[in-house]
Amino acid sequence: TNNLDRSSRAALHHEISQYKGCLLLASHDRELLRLMDHIVELTPKGLDSYGGNFDFYLEQKAIMENAEQQQLHSTMERLQQAKRQQQQRVEKHQKNVSKGKRVKKAMIAAKGRVDRIELNSKKGRSEKTQRRIGLEASKKQTVLNTQLREIKDNMIFTDELVITMSATRVAKSKQVLQCSDVSFGYGDKVLFKEVNLTLQGPERVAIIGDNGTGKTTLFKLVTQQLTPDTGDIQVGVERIHYCDQHAQSLQHELTVLDNFMLHNPDITEAQAYSILAQFLFRKQMLFTPISALSGGEKIRAQLACVLMSPKAPQLLLLDEPTNHIDLASLAVIESALRSYQGALLVISHDHSFLENIAIERDYQLNS
Repeated sequence: TNNLDRSSRAALHHEISQYKGCLLLASHDRELLRLMDHIVELTPKGLDSYGGNFDFYLEQKAIMENAEQQQLHSTMERLQQAKRQQQQRVEKHQKNVSKGKRVKKAMIAAKGRVDRIELNSKKGRSEKTQRRIGLEASKKQTVLNTQLREIKDNMIFTDELVITMSATRVAKSKQVLQCSDVSFGYGDKVLFKEVNLTLQGPERVAIIGDNGTGKTTLFKLVTQQLTPDTGDIQVGVERIHYCDQHAQSLQHELTVLDNFMLHNPDITEAQAYSILAQFLFRKQMLFTPISALSGGEKIRAQLACVLMSPKAPQLLLLDEPTNHIDLASLAVIESALRSYQGALLVISHDHSFLENIAIERDYQLNS
């Protein structure tokens, strides 16, 4: 369904809902997955089966993740408790040893000498006790550390991305965009006539319409890549960014980390690692060239570089950002866009995506 417009998607959904046979479908389209009777998820750990549609899958995932978090916290607490108990036993043993030394001094003072064999015996017992305490504690902590590692390995972390993007803030009174009677065509083919569109403050608007109506062309007009045949376009903010499906604003021969540092020169590498981890770029992924990334990964990298920049856009244009994107990447992108404080223009046929990023209104573009 990646390249289907709304009407085509609706027709496909209707056909599938009416189909009486057995259907095996691979998709990240959440509206389509809601029509399914059974969800099977392929994870790095294997296949997980959920006996219901997409909403049931989400509910069960939330329950499982909550149970995993509780198990993780419980194991971590038991590990800390074991360390505290070991420390207490060591301190108690050392206290007893110190007490024994004081008794020894008192005996020497009273008798003038102490049986050396008896002293060596007590010293040997003390050292043996200390070794036993250490071995018992080490064995228990090893078991708990193994359990902790297994729990973490089995968990898929989907933390909410929470970032303050103060550089993107736009005043509510600010006129961000004004398209007045804009018309455009290629040769004899007219795409659209007399388009009138206004963005005021941090508005979020979806540009909708069937394929071929000129939605991407409108974005190119707004970003001055093209010039309208008639009409006028006024952009009222200094910083604007067009985020396309091919991440053309990034240098594809450079790595994810290199691109991020290029857009954010004042950020340390340690800070870059932390931020990029929230966009699901960890370990070797940081050093992967943009050219080697999937479509969804390119969108994530582009948003990370652009939105975290000190010169982040006050007007962001997104062209079909959910195409070719898995659900984990989609969750990160939606989370990042919810934190975005500027004005937003989005081309998308994904109703769930538009709802999750709090689109306020649609603008219908007709050919």
